Amino acid sequence: PTLTPTSTPTPTPTATPAAGLTPLAPAQPQIQTPEPQKASTLTPTPATLTLVITEKEANRMAAQALAQQKDLQVTNPRVDFRPGKLYFSGDAVLGFFKVNIGILATVQVTAGEPQVVVQEIDVNGSRATGFIRRQIEAMIAPQLAQLTSISKDFYVEDVTITEDRMLLTGHAR
Repeated sequence: PTLTPTSTPTPTPTATPAAGLTPLAPAQPQIQTPEPQKASTLTPTPATLTLVITEKEANRMAAQALAQQKDLQVTNPRVDFRPGKLYFSGDAVLGFFKVNIGILATVQVTAGEPQVVVQEIDVNGSRATGFIRRQIEAMIAPQLAQLTSISKDFYVEDVTITEDRMLLTGHAR
């Protein structure tokens, strides 16, 4: 057999990308669709208000409240504010006796309502206890409560009593 020479194939040069680079597809524009607007869920917050009762106003309120009472006769009523407390005094008729009474109280807030809490009761300068104290508390409770009586439309959060005023802080219901 005879051999026939054939030509050696010549390699054809091809372009090769540089190491580490990968050709990218042409960039497609990104279209962002806006999310639907959500309804606003704002909840109105009530504004904080402070009601101020001065000693002068408290004395006027006490005198008016006592003037309307038929069962309780108190003359010379006086309200005196002290830091954190209020002191009510006056002359009262208990049975056949005219006595000077003094009531030291604080004001606490319960479920948005101010509540007067009697701390001490004095009769003619001596501490009242037992039956006498209960009688006086029962007679004077409505008048003391009237000092802190606020509209049912006002929710009380805090009560502060200073030397000359009572501050009731809260918001409209």
